[in-house]
Amino acid sequence: METLLPFNQHSNELIFYNKKSSFVQQHNQQLFPIGSGHYPLYVQQNLLMPNELALANTDFSIVLMDLNLQGQVASFQKEAFHTDKINALKFSNDHTNQHLQHVIESASQDGTVKIWDRRSGEAVSTLRHQNSPFYSVDTNKSIICAGTNSELVFWDIRKMKPPLFTYKSSHTDDVTGLAYHPENPDSLISCSTDNLMCQFDFAGKENPQLEDETLEGVYCSSQPLINCGFLNKDMIWAITSINTIEIINLENLDVFTKVEKFPHQADYVIGCEQDRFTSKFAIYAGNNKGELYIYELEDKNKLNLVDMILLPQNPELPHDNIIRNTLRINSDQIVLTTENGDLKIFKYSPEQAQAQNVKSQALELQQLISDNNIEEDEDEDANQMYIGKKKNQNAKKYKPF
Repeated sequence: METLLPFNQHSNELIFYNKKSSFVQQHNQQLFPIGSGHYPLYVQQNLLMPNELALANTDFSIVLMDLNLQGQVASFQKEAFHTDKINALKFSNDHTNQHLQHVIESASQDGTVKIWDRRSGEAVSTLRHQNSPFYSVDTNKSIICAGTNSELVFWDIRKMKPPLFTYKSSHTDDVTGLAYHPENPDSLISCSTDNLMCQFDFAGKENPQLEDETLEGVYCSSQPLINCGFLNKDMIWAITSINTIEIINLENLDVFTKVEKFPHQADYVIGCEQDRFTSKFAIYAGNNKGELYIYELEDKNKLNLVDMILLPQNPELPHDNIIRNTLRINSDQIVLTTENGDLKIFKYSPEQAQAQNVKSQALELQQLISDNNIEEDEDEDANQMYIGKKKNQNAKKYKPF
């Protein structure tokens, strides 16, 4: 494997000398012809059948793949499943319902949310709302929620049409992220390019269609937000349009910490998640050289570089090694997709890791990530705007990738 040499001698930055990746490439599949300009935008794993992946692609197609068959199509490859960009893709992952366990939702710029059966590849329902584009979707296994260019739209998954109700005043711009709490179906968060992240609680609410009754709180960032999720029962996270990560205490919506800088010339955030295999908050960052850096947040002041993956360079395609998706599918394997239109599977190699004998090192966040004393004061002032759930903000216009 290619080695990573130190890129500078700045005293505040974490330097690795000749550190090699602990991962070896196990599988590579070219999903689209090289130079076609098409590649997977989103990759999701079927947690009920972990060998299955669903891919939403730039040519508006959706593919279901079986990793046990070395990446072959499992059930179908649906061409032009949508007529415009697919912005979100989710498995329902409901093992309690024999019908919902086969359901996948996709949200698209073409103004539809499609509910489709993974066994046949056919759409069982197509949802619309005033011809608005959809940027996000999630389900708590009984309700589907999708985000438009300012509204949250809710459907009963048993009836689908028409919508149960809509929320129109929480956001003023594209609703780019939605997440139901994985263990509490009554808890929902949303984020938007209007810089706001909203927390809703439906437990015990007699009139859930009343937005002010379910809205528990609003966090205001200084940047447009493009995705969000739950870190654990007490914290939530959001990715901003400038490739920073904000981690928020759920109880009072105060900033816990911000990840604003990375060492190792990481140019952008690929994604982050609460790793279900390590129970750590994992952050994946990359650059235009095809380098992937895997970090874990130890506490509010420590960011550990766990490992890295270095993609081989193709001199004929110097800019197509950009990693678009990173997905840990089990404790030993990571799936990557790149803008070169391929899918790669890397496997952790204990022998290679042991041979390196490189000690784990920590990056102090106080200087590299954020000055919490200054930022928390700024965030507290910003959030004062929303006491009493009153919002008055000039939204920034930002369109996600």
